[in-house]
Amino acid sequence: MKALFKNHIWEEKYVMKKLKSPQHLFAKTCLALALGGISLAVTSNAQPVAAAFSQRIEAETLSQHTGNVYIRHDGDKIPIDTKGNSITLNNASGHQFVDFSDPVADTSSYLNTIPAGQDSATWQVQVPKAGFYQLRFNYNNPATETKGNRNDRDERNFRVMINNSTDPLSDAGWAGWMIFNISGYKDANTPQSTVQSTDNYAAVRGNTKWNNNYMTVHLNAGTNTITLALQAPPGQAVFDGPNLDFFDVTDVSDQYATNSEIPYVAKDFKFAHPGISYTAKTLDRIRANKDNTSTIDGKAYAQLKASPLAAADYQPDPQALIDIGPYNNPNIGGDHLTKDSFAASSNALMWYFDRDSAHAKTAINILNAWTNTLTTVGHGNDAKLRFALDFPEMLNAAELLKNVYNTDPTTADADKWQPADIARFDAFVKSMMIARGGTYSPTVDYYPQANGGWDALIGAFNMSAAVYLNDVDLYNAALQQFYLGNAQNPNGVSEGALLSYIYPTGELQETSRDQAHVQLGINGLALQAAISWNQGIDLFSAYNSRLLAGVAYTAKYNLGEDVPSETFASDLSRGKANDGTPAYEIVANHYLTQQPMTTDAVQSVQQAADTLSRAPIATNEGGQHINWLQAALYTTD
Repeated sequence: MKALFKNHIWEEKYVMKKLKSPQHLFAKTCLALALGGISLAVTSNAQPVAAAFSQRIEAETLSQHTGNVYIRHDGDKIPIDTKGNSITLNNASGHQFVDFSDPVADTSSYLNTIPAGQDSATWQVQVPKAGFYQLRFNYNNPATETKGNRNDRDERNFRVMINNSTDPLSDAGWAGWMIFNISGYKDANTPQSTVQSTDNYAAVRGNTKWNNNYMTVHLNAGTNTITLALQAPPGQAVFDGPNLDFFDVTDVSDQYATNSEIPYVAKDFKFAHPGISYTAKTLDRIRANKDNTSTIDGKAYAQLKASPLAAADYQPDPQALIDIGPYNNPNIGGDHLTKDSFAASSNALMWYFDRDSAHAKTAINILNAWTNTLTTVGHGNDAKLRFALDFPEMLNAAELLKNVYNTDPTTADADKWQPADIARFDAFVKSMMIARGGTYSPTVDYYPQANGGWDALIGAFNMSAAVYLNDVDLYNAALQQFYLGNAQNPNGVSEGALLSYIYPTGELQETSRDQAHVQLGINGLALQAAISWNQGIDLFSAYNSRLLAGVAYTAKYNLGEDVPSETFASDLSRGKANDGTPAYEIVANHYLTQQPMTTDAVQSVQQAADTLSRAPIATNEGGQHINWLQAALYTTD
């Protein structure tokens, strides 16, 4: 058996290594001890494992640059606006650092941004072998522009390019956006409970803290170039650049599973139906308890029945065009798809609980209406996110209609979802939502350059579609993405892969951004685990139960507890369950009923489910109140 812990340059912290899937019970036991507050001792005969390759690249050793890039020294005054205000930084590694970009004079609009690609820097990096490498950037963002304009977090964004320093705005070598979020409190003694956004971010504005942010990339053996090119993602702005001290390049390849360790399904694998978000066993339990309003099931049924989206006379409003841009600008057809998706799933559930065929016919009508109406999907990447967030609801409806309603002996042949309509819907999912083999692929190609929450959610959508379509290849690609993040590109790494998104401590790739995005990210990963569990595949135990670590960390922080952070946790949206945050319900249910484990981590997740996910204000993308419905659907015992 491989060692559970790997010593990374002995004076550094221990990092948990991956374990093969059959060893997950031992990993789970060890994790339970660790998360329960009991340390794991290293026996006296344990031998140190060779340290992984790690190299520090000082920012001032750049090999080339364009635009406004300055090498500064400790004690230099760094301009932060055009009014003569500045900050002074000290304690840089090597006493030097790089100051990117000149401040924008007019910050009244996000359109007044530093031009994309104008300011860039390139470094030469030598690594001994090809593989996964973690980049740890040490930087300062003094948070001097926190005035909104779609950039409330004062994000200072760079496009990270691997082995392409000549055309840094192309897709070739584009690893993703590196977001240098606010780097710390102005006063190092400020408690974590401080609300950072109070008084126009007075607690963080003008901070001089050096902070970390991370990205996993794929490098070739030998010499590589790493280029940072200032560029705001669509709809955002960069009003000033960060100050970069250094970045570490560390080989993390052996922390990732090998391809043979991923639990791929065989070509003749038989998917269980219904088996996306819930199974017939769960639905039967809710149906049996629906009239008992003292139970979660009874409350869930009453909540569903009261929703306008669950009405049997609901009328869909399908659109011929879906075109969704950044921040929903434009938003053509997006809201229509969202509302109708939740109406389809709500009516399918109402049929299951009441056996009233009027609800099934309404769900069928919604699916057929969109199948026969939508003809064009615009090229805005935000369409991927809309499909990932909402369209699984139509797939859940289709699962029930095709596999339960149509096979129910009480359903008249004339009332069934007709084979020709099913075939058209299946083709519609493939051509419009997945678009495999098309010139534009909304979900099958993922979006690895974005923050990890995107691909976590897209992975959940692709798994949902794979189950409904009995598509082994699509499902296996989603598994590869979950474990490695390179389903779209073998030389790329998505930040939405489990290891890339959740760090060993449980902190997440977007923890420094805001809690709304963090919770969307863990939703996507937890949904993938729930779907796979319904298919007999255990993703909860992957990488020493890394999902539990991430969900527990997020739960604790959003419950108001202090958590250790290497990236300065953002308190934006803290304490609010984003779209109900099904991750809390899914993970708590798993470790309370499916693989019972009693630890502090599980208790924190259950508390978050009880107080955040089940809060009366919790709603889904369609605006439905779902606190009880979600609790019931993701409770399996």
